[in-house]
Amino acid sequence: MRLQPEYAENIIVATIYQGAWAWYVTYRDDWFLDRVKWGQAFGHDAEELLRPEAHKERYWIPIVNEHTAGAFLKALEVYRVGCEELAQMVREEFLTAPDWDDAVYDLLPSVLVNFDERWLKSIFPEPSGTFEMFVPDRWRGEYVSFLGNVPPEQRYWVIDGRDYFAGSPALR
Repeated sequence: MRLQPEYAENIIVATIYQGAWAWYVTYRDDWFLDRVKWGQAFGHDAEELLRPEAHKERYWIPIVNEHTAGAFLKALEVYRVGCEELAQMVREEFLTAPDWDDAVYDLLPSVLVNFDERWLKSIFPEPSGTFEMFVPDRWRGEYVSFLGNVPPEQRYWVIDGRDYFAGSPALR
């Protein structure tokens, strides 16, 4: 794993693209899909923000949508992780973390992006991560729990029938 999940910095994200699920641990700011809208919210010039070179830190892609998803996810391939790798991290953290509730904040998936159906769901608990507000045009963004949308075989936090996130304050 190239990056370790770290609360509010490096986040766990699930994607659905061409019918396939994938998990990533990446920098938080990669998941503001429409960087033009995001930049405008901070007072930057829209004309300047439309230039790909203004987004070199995000692979020269100003707006990640169903048309640019392939290039974006290819660039993120080094940050892709498997369910088993995430499950192992949950096991290790559960055994060693001094405060499990704090560890859940690191290990909880923050965002689910469905490129096929053009929607994003976020449960990122910080105001600095209002991903749902910066989705491409004709997309739907919601701040809502999406754990129920994750197929059972992709739920890395459920190990041997035990839901390690159940009852955590992070989900309230």
